Amino acid sequence: MDRLRQRIAGTCQMAIVLWSLSVATSAQAETILDALADGTPLADVRLRYESIELATKATAAAARTLRARLGYQTGVYAGFQGLAEMDVVQHLGPMHFNDTLNGLVSYPVIPDPDMVALNRLQLGYAMRLAPNGDAPDLKLTVGRQRIVYGDARFIGNAGWRQHEQTYDAIALSDSTLPDTVVSYAYVTRVNRVFGPRSPNGDFDSHSQL
Repeated sequence: MDRLRQRIAGTCQMAIVLWSLSVATSAQAETILDALADGTPLADVRLRYESIELATKATAAAARTLRARLGYQTGVYAGFQGLAEMDVVQHLGPMHFNDTLNGLVSYPVIPDPDMVALNRLQLGYAMRLAPNGDAPDLKLTVGRQRIVYGDARFIGNAGWRQHEQTYDAIALSDSTLPDTVVSYAYVTRVNRVFGPRSPNGDFDSHSQL
């Protein structure tokens, strides 16, 4: 609990510093209330059927699950933009699979347990560094976020599962140079696909990507 408080405090301090720098260097007509009102609701609903047959298990697994990913992304104020998002996962019909929490070990594992979980909660800041163009080329994101490098073979969100893998991190991306993207992230924790109720639901990372 103390470590969690320290993480939250550190994230808030970083956000306050960035906010102060942005307000001091950027003058825009819109207000914070305008940014909140001009946001975009996020909704992604996925109904899914998955089956697995293994030679080492006498019974095949079959999982019918529904995922609702619901959230809200604010508009931009002084370069800042917030996002909050929840995952709701629910199995449908009989549970003929091992979701890693239900104890049905005679079935193969399909790790999509029922859950209500925070998926993303992040504050982003973007600005333009290059003299030409209008789109931001420097982006900083603080909080629980999706990180995908390349084809996600080594670092990604495991989007195949109903609850994706996210990262508690500070992430920086720069595309100032033509045809080049430089990315860096410091990850304090990996939030895994098994959900918050699982003992394997998170990994204390402290990694640099």
